[in-house]
Amino acid sequence: MTVLIAAMLAMGLAPFLAPELVLRGMSLLVFVNPDVLGRLGAPVLGYLLFVHAVIGAIMTGWAALLLLVVRGPYARGSRSAWRAIALSVLAWFVPGTLLSLWAGVWLNVSVNLLFLALFAVPLAATRPTRAR
Repeated sequence: MTVLIAAMLAMGLAPFLAPELVLRGMSLLVFVNPDVLGRLGAPVLGYLLFVHAVIGAIMTGWAALLLLVVRGPYARGSRSAWRAIALSVLAWFVPGTLLSLWAGVWLNVSVNLLFLALFAVPLAATRPTRAR
């Protein structure tokens, strides 16, 4: 799970390290056609860069916390740490995926399902059966 969380950290930092690249990548998720960006205008592009930076900051914070939990209490078998990870993943997955479905952004739904599976496998393998 540490490698997965490290990938989340990198994704969260990407809007700060490579904002234009992230803007193009996210536009592919939504518009499929990267040429759409050229028709949006400077104010809209500025707003999108801002929103991506805010989302990146939130993702970075969540990943940093997950990393501390995974490397600490979760590694020691804490049931509450397991539940905190599982709950935070579901709290991200359910609304994010429902919103993507509503907006018709099917590629993001696929990415969300991939990340859910990558979290679900180690969580299922370590599900506590008794309180610790």
